[in-house]
Amino acid sequence: MNDLYLKTATEQELIDALPFARGVDENGVDIWVTATHDYALDIIGDVYNKDGVYDANGEVITPPTKVAGFHANLRCNDIVAMLVPQSTIIIPPPNTPTVEFF
Repeated sequence: MNDLYLKTATEQELIDALPFARGVDENGVDIWVTATHDYALDIIGDVYNKDGVYDANGEVITPPTKVAGFHANLRCNDIVAMLVPQSTIIIPPPNTPTVEFF
């Protein structure tokens, strides 16, 4: 299995990069297909730095800054990994992932 940490500028760019992970629900709405026998996809979306400041009650004093881009994690077999554009796999495994596959 391959663990790919994906980042694009926008969600639409990720949609364009992963057309195999798109489907349509019973109402005709486009959706992410997040799991098959070949892959598991975790759409993260926006990621924020740990630079926010909070008071003792957890209320935001200064909000954290957003990391540029739209993020997702993909665990997949070799065949699916070959379908993912290399330009989309631009980040190494995070030192402190917020989502992990088990």
